[in-house]
Amino acid sequence: MKIKIIIFIFFSFLLSQAEYQVLTTSKNIFELSTNRSSPYLYNSTNYAFSLIQYPADIKMYNFKIKNYSISILDYGIFEDRLHDVLYKTFSAQEMLIEYSYNYDIRNLQFKILTGLYYSNIYNYSALGINNSFGLNVSLKKINSLLELSVENIGYMLKHYTAYNMAAPLKYRFAFNKNFDSFILGYNLLYSKNNYEYQHILYLELLISDKVKLRLSNTDYLRDLFIEDNDYNFLSGLGMGIGLDLKPISIDIGYVNLGISGVAYGVSLHFMGN
Repeated sequence: MKIKIIIFIFFSFLLSQAEYQVLTTSKNIFELSTNRSSPYLYNSTNYAFSLIQYPADIKMYNFKIKNYSISILDYGIFEDRLHDVLYKTFSAQEMLIEYSYNYDIRNLQFKILTGLYYSNIYNYSALGINNSFGLNVSLKKINSLLELSVENIGYMLKHYTAYNMAAPLKYRFAFNKNFDSFILGYNLLYSKNNYEYQHILYLELLISDKVKLRLSNTDYLRDLFIEDNDYNFLSGLGMGIGLDLKPISIDIGYVNLGISGVAYGVSLHFMGN
């Protein structure tokens, strides 16, 4: 149980937020394997289900039905135990319900994401409204995509305590270049709450019309490096593979979380009607 609590603390640090982690955690395998990069192409599938396994048996469930999405971050069961005496058990979960809307004008696409999030730890709970806004600019002459976005503009309806904890407001600049056989992307994220920058670089190899391979890395986990560890370079490394088996597509991937371990999972996408 001690190990689970330790990894719970590390998990909070990895996402750079001690609260409302469902807002910043990867919700599908594309996000997981690309360190939450902005995609070059919009996913047009109508139905999807994703399951991501984090260390210490922490799980993320995501259900997508057309423009609606439900995400559940389940931390599992915790025990208040001292000298083998169990005093109580409690659970911790966070839920996010979102609606997305895209509007196209020539080479511009406006994106709006709005929803409600709920967080519950033992007898404490919080409820808030969350909004994100983005602008995609299609640069057709150079076969590229530019994105500017403001993410997690939140308003708390109910706080855990009298102390007002702000939602993890972020600003994103993204640039994706599409080549004949691969896509190269770069994302710069600025976290307003802790004044930190995150650089993300990802590569998507178009092996065939049915198979895609993704690689990514970020500098955001460098503070979790261990001295004299020959595998520090793996921290932040994400990998994934996408299989298009119409009318179903499958994504499998993982990301290395440094000394906390790895997160891995699967996404199933269905075209539907």
